[in-house]
Amino acid sequence: MREWLTAKPSRLKPWLNQRLDRVRWIPYRFSQDRNLQCLAETGLMFYGPEAQPLLPVLIKLSHSPDPKTRGLAYGAAFFTRPDREIFLPLAYRALNDEDASVRAMAAQWMAERFPKEAEKAGLPSRFPEFFRDVPLTESVE
Repeated sequence: MREWLTAKPSRLKPWLNQRLDRVRWIPYRFSQDRNLQCLAETGLMFYGPEAQPLLPVLIKLSHSPDPKTRGLAYGAAFFTRPDREIFLPLAYRALNDEDASVRAMAAQWMAERFPKEAEKAGLPSRFPEFFRDVPLTESVE
């Protein structure tokens, strides 16, 4: 899964296919890369808590300098629905990420899983769209 989350599309295949298009008598073309990152994230959504053994890898990837890798790692880690002791520190770190989409994702997960802690962190005023229908008096878990 780690390799799939960090997979980058090939630059060579599209270039080679363009060259092969000029030589019509050669029928062979290279297949397009599957989006392995999407497949990895979908797999983690499917397995949910059963994928928690991957949390150490996902937490390590959440420190990546690449914003896309960080975002995928946070999302994948949140989908495993880790316990409060793991989730909250990860979510608080994500709330301070430079990428606005990562901050919003963390706020949404906190609103769903731990609304009381989200309220203490001031998230309803920062992300009101995630708190319209959330009772803020007690945590979900």
